[in-house]
Amino acid sequence: MRQALQKTIMLLLCYGLIACSSVVPSEPPKVNLISVVPNSNSGLAPSFDINLRVVNPNKQALNLAGAVYSLSLNGHEVVNGATSELPSVPAYGEATFSLPAQANLMASMQLLGSLLQLKKPELDYQVDVKLDVGSFWPAIRLSEKGQLKLDNVKD
Repeated sequence: MRQALQKTIMLLLCYGLIACSSVVPSEPPKVNLISVVPNSNSGLAPSFDINLRVVNPNKQALNLAGAVYSLSLNGHEVVNGATSELPSVPAYGEATFSLPAQANLMASMQLLGSLLQLKKPELDYQVDVKLDVGSFWPAIRLSEKGQLKLDNVKD
C-alpha cells in the first residue's frame, strides 16, 4: 500500500513538472529599442516616449505585466518611468509600443552643467528596460549603450 502511494506521488510530481515546463518559453523574447522621442505635450518637466519592439518566438502569447525603464546621458539618469499598461505580444508575433518617461529635473540640471564643460562632440547614452512577463517567466532586460554625435544634431 505504501509503495503504491509513493508511486502515485511520483507520477503526480512528474505530471506537474511536465505542465510547468510547457509554460516556460523555449526561447527568450527579443526586445529592440526603436527610438527615444521628445513628447511635445509635456508640461513644465520634459517627457519622452521610449519606443520598443518585442518579438515573441514562442508558441505562447506574452502577457506583459509591467515595465521599469530609464535613460542616462553622460552618466546622469535624466529620464525614468514605469507602467503597467502594456500590450500582449502574440505567439510567434511581435508588438511595438511606447513607454512614457518623465525627466528628472535635478539630474537634467546636472547634465546641463556637465554639457557646458563638455570637451568632446559626443554624448554617451544608456537605455535600461525591464519588462515583467508574469510569475512563471523571468523578466526581460534590455540595456543599450551608445554615443550621440552632437555635431550631427541640427536646430
